[in-house]
Amino acid sequence: MKKIIFPVIMVLALAGSVRSQIGLQLFNFRPTGDFGMAMKPAWSAEVGFYPRFEDDRRIRVNFSATFIKMKPRMDEFPIYAVDGYDHLIPGKESFQKYNLGEIMAGMDLAIVKQKKFNFFIALDIVIGAVAVNYTDEVQGLENGSYSGGGYLGGLRPRLGCEYFVADRLCIFANAGRQMLIIAEPRANSAANQYGLGVKFYFTK
Repeated sequence: MKKIIFPVIMVLALAGSVRSQIGLQLFNFRPTGDFGMAMKPAWSAEVGFYPRFEDDRRIRVNFSATFIKMKPRMDEFPIYAVDGYDHLIPGKESFQKYNLGEIMAGMDLAIVKQKKFNFFIALDIVIGAVAVNYTDEVQGLENGSYSGGGYLGGLRPRLGCEYFVADRLCIFANAGRQMLIIAEPRANSAANQYGLGVKFYFTK
């Protein structure tokens, strides 16, 4: 996970220095498919640089970062292996850690653009890293563990809306889907994401 720390710091520094426009959202991360069968939904936060839509433009670019700590649905998952005699041998696998660190760079396109309310569609590029610890055991065949991780990459299409409570204060909501390829341990993962947040604009 150290691989992601420096890029996250750089993104947050950019968010704080470019135009002093920063936002924070709390979101629910809900894995689907095989990922969802193994991991519970998780709550986390995402912080980043979220500019306004300019008066004459419907497109804007944003940057954000998050850290997601996953929890397995079971303490031990049943697994099986086949020995040299084609016998099915039972075993078990358990996860001690499965954490995601992500950086997003995306583009929002306003479908409805008003003074106080905007509705938009968006697409984010996701890069980051995963840190994983797990152990597995198959009776008489295998007793091992893994500690490590690798890079991840993918896309996050989403829908969003925002409302300006005041000139420099905005509340917003997002619904999106992450589609990720994880290099090590190799996996194709997907999750739905629903968030609510607030944006602060310290300068116009």
